[in-house]
Amino acid sequence: MDCPVYVKKEDNMFSILDNIVFLDIEASELDPKKSEIIGVGAVKVDEGSIELFESTGSLQDISFHFKNFLGNKTIIVHNADLVMRFLKYNMPEIKNKILDSMELVVILEPYHTG
Repeated sequence: MDCPVYVKKEDNMFSILDNIVFLDIEASELDPKKSEIIGVGAVKVDEGSIELFESTGSLQDISFHFKNFLGNKTIIVHNADLVMRFLKYNMPEIKNKILDSMELVVILEPYHTG
């Protein structure tokens, strides 16, 4: 599905929301060694188009399609430390750059306490 994310006005203008993957992993526990992945959801924004990835089951079961979906895009996740531990344990070959959306929250709402 093609869906414009931004309007490019000049050759030197770009969106920080392009060429990235928003990723969410659902797990049965917080420890990757004891946990089971129960769902993976991702949205890839690539040169103005959006592609979705949804799956239930282990990362090993979906690894080929998931790695192809990610490509070399930067991954944005909430609580990157936890997600990185799951990726390193289940799919150590993934070396994409990861951005933690929790950092963005601190920038956007520096005085938020709850």
